[in-house]
Amino acid sequence: MRKITVFTNYRCASTWFTDTLAQIHKLENLGEWFHHGAPKIKNLSNLNYLQQQDDWVLKIMPNQYGAIDGLADTLVELSDSVFYLLRKDFNSQVTSWYISSLTNDFRNSWHDTRQLPNKPDLWHLREQQLQDYTLELEAVWRKHGSARELIWAEDILVRPCPVERAVEFEGKLPTSEFDPTQLFLTR
Repeated sequence: MRKITVFTNYRCASTWFTDTLAQIHKLENLGEWFHHGAPKIKNLSNLNYLQQQDDWVLKIMPNQYGAIDGLADTLVELSDSVFYLLRKDFNSQVTSWYISSLTNDFRNSWHDTRQLPNKPDLWHLREQQLQDYTLELEAVWRKHGSARELIWAEDILVRPCPVERAVEFEGKLPTSEFDPTQLFLTR
């Protein structure tokens, strides 16, 4: 019997990570089980399913915690293992989400180099969203003491990296000074 929750952020290789956990441990991979677009009744049904089943892995993003009041706490209680999957290289993470926003492709399904526009306003919007989500992840991580297995994607990924994309931009993209590694130091 194994129940695993992965608290993560967008563009951290969480699909690859949960796929790998499911394969290694022979678990049902529920993916983003509490997707922010799902109706509340669906999310309540999903929570009931988790309470009755064994052998699953799911991932949840900070903007999905609100699907049900106290969801993050409930998932920690239900799970045998809890992981927090983040990226050290915040600029690459933002750029990856920026690319997904421009292409509507979240699985890196192209092989040739793509030419993409430089839209600083969109890049900064994605930067701010990811910063906010990272702060929410840190709050859950700190709240749950011993149930906080922190994993940096860069420390476990093999090459070729599933979060790298073949793109060229029209001009230089903005950069961020935000450093998520500083938030997750033990205090």
